[in-house]
Amino acid sequence: MVRAFRRISHYYQKLRTIGISRCARALHYRVQKASFVKKMRKRIGGIEKVPQAMQVSCRSLSFLDELKKKCDRDQLIKSADRYVAGRFDLLGSGEQLFKKMPWHEDIRLSSQDPRAQSLFDPNQFYADISIQEGNGFTIAKDIKLPWELSRFHHLPVLGLADAVTGDEKYAESAKKQIADWLNENPYLLGVNWVCPMEVAIRATNWIVAWHWLHGAWQEDQPFCNRFISSLRDHMTYLESNWEFYDGRTSNHYLSILVGYFYLCWCFDDERKRDWCYRELLCEFEWQIFDEGSSYEGSTRYHQLVTELTVHAVLLAREMGVEVDDKLLCKVDSMLEFLDWCTPNADGQVVAIGDDDSGSLLHKELFGLPTVASILFSKRGTFFGVKRYTQFGLSISKADDWHVTLRHHAYDRRQPSGHFHDDAGSVTIAYHGVPIIIDPGSYLYTPSYEWRNQFRSAAMHNVCYLPGHEREHKELFGLDMAEARDEHLCKQGGVLRARYQIAADVSLEREVAIDEEVCVITDRVSASDMPIMKNFIFSPEISVQQEGDSWLLIHQQKPILHFTVPLHAKVVLQDTWTALGYGRKIRTTCLQVSHIDGESVIFRVAD
Repeated sequence: MVRAFRRISHYYQKLRTIGISRCARALHYRVQKASFVKKMRKRIGGIEKVPQAMQVSCRSLSFLDELKKKCDRDQLIKSADRYVAGRFDLLGSGEQLFKKMPWHEDIRLSSQDPRAQSLFDPNQFYADISIQEGNGFTIAKDIKLPWELSRFHHLPVLGLADAVTGDEKYAESAKKQIADWLNENPYLLGVNWVCPMEVAIRATNWIVAWHWLHGAWQEDQPFCNRFISSLRDHMTYLESNWEFYDGRTSNHYLSILVGYFYLCWCFDDERKRDWCYRELLCEFEWQIFDEGSSYEGSTRYHQLVTELTVHAVLLAREMGVEVDDKLLCKVDSMLEFLDWCTPNADGQVVAIGDDDSGSLLHKELFGLPTVASILFSKRGTFFGVKRYTQFGLSISKADDWHVTLRHHAYDRRQPSGHFHDDAGSVTIAYHGVPIIIDPGSYLYTPSYEWRNQFRSAAMHNVCYLPGHEREHKELFGLDMAEARDEHLCKQGGVLRARYQIAADVSLEREVAIDEEVCVITDRVSASDMPIMKNFIFSPEISVQQEGDSWLLIHQQKPILHFTVPLHAKVVLQDTWTALGYGRKIRTTCLQVSHIDGESVIFRVAD
C-alpha cells in the first residue's frame, strides 16, 4: 500500500512539474519506439536499394560557403592529411594510426591495456544493447569511443579539403571510409545505432560533407545510391527513436532535432521541415532560460546547445523559414553567457558541471566561434559583474581577474544528470591564466567510482564536511533540492552564495575582488564542525610555500600569493583534473581547515 501511494505521488508530481502534454508525448514516443523495434527485428541487417528516382538536395548551403572562407587553410590541409593517413585522436586517446577503422572498439582502452576487453558486438540488434557500467576504479570499455569516431567529424574536413585543393585523394578517402562504415554497420546492428543523438550528428556531418563532395562522387552512382539510402535510414530511425525521456529533454533531443532538420533539407521535405522547426522553437523555450543559459546546469553542454541553436537558425534561413527577432535575441544571450564564462583570448570556457568534449561539427575547424560569426559578424566583450540566477552562477570579469561563484539553482523540470556537487565552488583566472579550476568530468559509464569522484564536493573548490558527502546512486542524476539562491545573488558587486554543507549546516561564501586581491570569506552556521575547503590549481600552476603564504608560479614566474588564516591547517596534496573527456592528469590541491569568518586571500605577486 505504501509503495503504491509513493508511485501515485511520484507520477502526480511529474504531471505537475512537466505538464500533461509533455508526459503524454513521452508515453507516445515510448509506444512508437516499441512498435518500431518489434517491426524491425524481423528485417534487420540489410541496406535497402534506393530507387534511381530518389534524389537528395545538391543545392548550395551558403553558410557552408562562408565557413570555407573563414577556415584556416593550413590547419585544414594538415588535419585532412592526417585523416587520409588514418590518424585520429579520440577523446583523450592520443593520436592513433588505424590500418582498419575501429568502428566497434574502445581504442583508448585497448591502447592502454591490450589485454582488456575493448570490442563491442557488431551484430547485436541495437535495442538489445545495454551500456556497460564499470565498477570500482578499473576502467571498463567506453561506448563513447566508437560513437565519437562514427560521428564522422572528420568527413567535412575531407570534403572541404577536396573543395579547396581539388586533390581527389580527399574525396576518395571520404568515400572509402563511408563505404567501410556501411559494410561494418548494417542498419540497426551494433553500438553505432544505439543512441539517436549519435545517429543525428553522423547524419549532419554526412550532409555537410555531401555539400562539398557530391560533385566528386557523382560518377560513382552505386555508391551515391547507397549513401543516400543510408541517409534515408537515418531519417527513418530518428522518426521512431526520439530521446524525449520523461519530458525533461536535454541536449540529446536538441541534437536529434537539428540532425533531423538537416535531413529535411537534404530530402526537401517541407511538411517535416515545418514540424521540426516548430519543435525546435518549443525546445529552445523549454531548455534555454530567459537569461540565455541552458537548464542542464553545465557550461560545456551550454556550449554544445548554443552550437546546435546557431545551426538551426542558419539552416532555417537557408530554407526560407522566417526566424523571428525573439529567437535571435535568445541566441545572442546564449553567446553572451559564453563570453562571460571565458577568461582568456583562446576561447576556453570555464568548466562548470559535466563536460564530454562534444560538438556537432569538427570543433577546431568548424566550431561554435566560427559558425556564430556567420550569424553575428560583430560581437562585443563584456566586463563587470554578471549574475545568472537561473543557471546558478555569478561572474566577475575584468582585464585582470576572472572569477566565478556557483550557486545552488534547480527546479524539478530540469534534468539533473549533468550537475555536480559544486554549490559554492569558485574558479579564478588572472590575466587569462587559469589559477583555481573546476576539475571537469573525466569519464561517465566506464567507471562508477571515477564518475562519482569527479562530481563530488571533495573534488571542487568548496567548503565541505569530510564523511558527510552525498552518496550518488545514479550515474546521470543527482538528488537535487528545489531551490534558487536569488537573495544573495542580488546584493551589490561582491559575489555571494549560500548553500548547505550537511543537513543542519549551512554556509555563506563571499568573494570580493579589486585590482590587487581576491578575498574569499566563509561563514558557517555551526562553526565547531571540522569543515575543510579545497583550492584546486591548474596543472600550469606550481605551488611553493613561503613562510605563512604560498607562491603561485606560472611559466617560472610568480603570478599570485595565496594567504590563509594564521591558525588554519593547510595540506598540499596531489589530485586530478580532466583536460577533456577521457583524459585526466595530475595537479595540486591545497586543503585548508576552516576558521569561521576569516579569509583566504589571493594577492598579485610583486
